[in-house]
Amino acid sequence: MKTGQVIAVLDNSDKLRATYEKAKETVKVSQANLAKVRAGAKTGEIDAQKGEIARIQAQSLGEERAQREALARLEAQWLGDKATQQATLARLQAQLSGDQKAQAATIKRLEAELNNAQVEFVAMSNYIKLVLLPSLSTIQSA
Repeated sequence: MKTGQVIAVLDNSDKLRATYEKAKETVKVSQANLAKVRAGAKTGEIDAQKGEIARIQAQSLGEERAQREALARLEAQWLGDKATQQATLARLQAQLSGDQKAQAATIKRLEAELNNAQVEFVAMSNYIKLVLLPSLSTIQSA
């Protein structure tokens, strides 16, 4: 026997070759279907992730808008509170100034009254010493 020499001829070689080709074709179709399924799964996963990203972005935008609105509300409230406190401060300063002026006027009035009382006391003391006491001595000696 020599290399490449035919040993035997099978009667069903054509049938086996056809079966082999058919099996090969089935494998190709199955591989193509598997690739489609894998691609579909990846596409589905990607679409799901895209949906999740869109949801998170929308949520983030909503939260950002809510925070901006809260900040604007707090700033407006703060400005209102500041204006109210400034008005209260101005009112209290005006009241203090008025009270200080009233107290100063009261002190001046009381000082004037004290001065008048001292003048009247001196005048009365002099009247008693100069007029009443000598008159009383005269009455007692008579």
